[in-house]
Parts: sequence; C-alpha cells; structure tokens
Amino acid sequence: MRPARPGKTIIAEAHAYKTTRHIAFVRAIAHDGDVDDPVATSQASFMTTSRGPKNNKDVMEQTLARTRAVKDLPIGHKGDRS
Repeated sequence: MRPARPGKTIIAEAHAYKTTRHIAFVRAIAHDGDVDDPVATSQASFMTTSRGPKNNKDVMEQTLARTRAVKDLPIGHKGDRS
C-alpha cells in the first residue's frame, strides 16, 4: 500500500466473498488506476437485519436508485476523471 497520488480519483471495489443467512463477509481494495498497486485494502463483516423487499420489482427499483445515487457522486479532483 502507498499514499494516493494527488489529484487522482480513488476507486473502491468490494466483493462479498462469503454470505450466510445473516452475515456477509466483504473484502475491498482502493486504488487510483492500478489495481495491482492499491492505496488501501479492507475486510469487514455485515449483519443483515431484515429480509428486504418482498418482490423482484422492488429489488430492481432499489438497485436502480442506488445506481443513480452513485452515478451522481462527484468524480475526481477539479474535473479530472483519470
């Protein structure tokens, strides 16, 4: 791991490598363009407390809403998208 390069966008990628009925185990990596040279790594576990939506339409609507929210996040530093 290393310090991030000034002005570069930090990209975080996470993967749930194991899920059970009540727990998700997740690994993540943060980098600024080179996955093989990360800025940070993490591991976490999350407990689920509800079953979520009852039907597939609700799942799709929630997924689309999250996608729109992520798309609207500011990217980069002073307009830098690299």
